[in-house]
Amino acid sequence: MQKQKLHNPIVAHRGAWLEFDLPENSLASLTKAIEIGVGATEFDVHMTADGVLVVHHDYDFFGKKIEQNSYSDLLTFSLTNGEKLPTVADFLEIGLAQHKTQLIFEIKASELGVNRTLRMVDKVVELFSNKPYFIQVEFILFQWEAALHLKKQLPTYDVAYLKGDKLPEEVKQAGLNGIDYQFSWYKKNEDYIAQAQQLGLSLNTWTVNETNDLDYFLNHRFDMITTNHPQLFLEFYHKKSNL
Repeated sequence: MQKQKLHNPIVAHRGAWLEFDLPENSLASLTKAIEIGVGATEFDVHMTADGVLVVHHDYDFFGKKIEQNSYSDLLTFSLTNGEKLPTVADFLEIGLAQHKTQLIFEIKASELGVNRTLRMVDKVVELFSNKPYFIQVEFILFQWEAALHLKKQLPTYDVAYLKGDKLPEEVKQAGLNGIDYQFSWYKKNEDYIAQAQQLGLSLNTWTVNETNDLDYFLNHRFDMITTNHPQLFLEFYHKKSNL
């Protein structure tokens, strides 16, 4: 089964949180992103000391290092809306219950080294292996070795690279599916845009928060444009599409 094209290129960065006064990477921000109709929503994943995959951006949660504490230890604290630290299982339960908004799953590079990042990838593989979620889920990673390790084990899933230190042809030759570089990087290396498109790589960018930058990436036919202002960007996108 072929992966479906996004119905719009707007990706909610850590969910739709800023415009709705919600905690980022919360179940509420995920639900709101789906509700407003973005093409995809992004979230960040760490692994606790006892192997639980959790959704959070920073490496610490209320001063406790996620990687060095058990999930039960981290349940002592709550997000500002009362939610506990969400697990990937929590996110997938909501995200996979619908088929309109895709899920952009970022595997964070471990502060404890590459080997632990690879162990986290193996934990993710256990969750996704032999599951047809590839239609709705794409992975993004900064850690090159971990991206290759993931793609080898989950070949049907799209995996894009985030760091910006690889040429499009290197990413293509490695068997990855796309580049997802910081927005200012593309403006300094505009020739890479055409190169990536010619190679058949998906072309994604983060974190775009100004409408003039959004217009630039729409004009260059980017597949995904990640933003902290998904509602505003959806309005701009729909107006531009109807011109």
